Amino acid sequence: MISAYFDESAEGSSSTGLLSVSGYVLDGAGVEGLVRKWRGMLSDFNLPYFHMSECNACSKHRKGAYAMLSDDQCDKCARQAIRIAREHQLHGHSFVLDQSEYRQILENEGFGCDPYTFMVWAAYIHVNRWVHENRSDEKISLFFESGYSSQARASELLEAVSQDEWGGKNHLASYTFVKKEESEPCQAADLIAWHV
Repeated sequence: MISAYFDESAEGSSSTGLLSVSGYVLDGAGVEGLVRKWRGMLSDFNLPYFHMSECNACSKHRKGAYAMLSDDQCDKCARQAIRIAREHQLHGHSFVLDQSEYRQILENEGFGCDPYTFMVWAAYIHVNRWVHENRSDEKISLFFESGYSSQARASELLEAVSQDEWGGKNHLASYTFVKKEESEPCQAADLIAWHV
């Protein structure tokens, strides 16, 4: 089984700026290795989870568990997280669009797919293609961070996709939306989404 974990990051809180959906493709050994080392990193820094925007905040604006870390500790934590994520992934995917332009060009012209749902679709298409070309005998489990405003629409699209075999080229076995705080691989995906 190939697992792909994605997180989204938007420019500020705006629904009109850039939107990124980014993440990593891992095999079973990659997931296991990442989770083990990630938990060790969290323990080293006494953190319940990793979130790049919280880690990156200047010391005056850090809250919660990150409030106890110095700028130097946050920098070391982020660098360690990047090393762990890069060590265990098979492939990375990142998709970015300008939401205002998307709405003007596609959504407002009857496309019927909001920017986030379109990015989830792009993530599925590219992971499926990568698996078909590189691990054609394996299936895919997709994981997306839960809670995005149009998650229900994205779920409907993935459900429709999962019903079609595409002549044996559809490798999707399952998909789910998870809380980032409860998924170390989704926390790793947060790194790439935030940086993009």
